[in-house]
Amino acid sequence: MRGLDPDGWQYVGNHSFRTEPPDVFSIRYSGDVLRAEAEEMTDAYEQFYKEGRRIYLLLDLTRIGAIPAESRKLAAARAARRKNEHAVFFGASFTMRLVTRLVTKAIALARGEPDFSVFVATEAEARAWIEAQRRGDARAGA
Repeated sequence: MRGLDPDGWQYVGNHSFRTEPPDVFSIRYSGDVLRAEAEEMTDAYEQFYKEGRRIYLLLDLTRIGAIPAESRKLAAARAARRKNEHAVFFGASFTMRLVTRLVTKAIALARGEPDFSVFVATEAEARAWIEAQRRGDARAGA
């Protein structure tokens, strides 16, 4: 990890992440996602994650490069152990949406729960989706 910037972003290679308590973990990808980088970001996420508490992953794919098979396998294997997380992706190309959708479906099958991921065009839409989910939870008493 390369450190923390004034807005709370921590860097792993060219990628960055930050926590937005109480329930958002944001990742900005930039370039290819190497296995070591995927592992370091997943370790940081798992420190934030608490079993049983709903977590929202806010994932910026605007500048993402390739995700090699070893990085995808690591992310899927580790994600399959967690429950009750919702992912919102924004800025993804058509091809990246297809690849990411395959991974999220595989994770959902491994978890035995629905695929709680969506794709939107912009960060503003992603944040609006998270807020709508929170309002729905509050109405349902979750």
